[in-house]
Amino acid sequence: MLLVTERFHFFYRYYLKGIKRIVFYGLPSFPEFYPEYLNLLSDSGSCLAMFSSFDLYQLESILGTKRTSSLVNSSKNNHLFY
Repeated sequence: MLLVTERFHFFYRYYLKGIKRIVFYGLPSFPEFYPEYLNLLSDSGSCLAMFSSFDLYQLESILGTKRTSSLVNSSKNNHLFY
């Protein structure tokens, strides 16, 4: 297990091989970091992003306004998106 902060990724863009699972405890402040992390995943890798209603700005910058509004207005607690 490797714990990496957003600050670390901002200053050092290491290419880490063999990542099987990424867990975001809060979404990145910079939307370009999200696909950068996902591109590090192996072929069978997965990503889990935990967010709350306070993270809507970050979520909107990653998913877009339309997808974010449909996700927020949904009655479901868990969401799967690609």
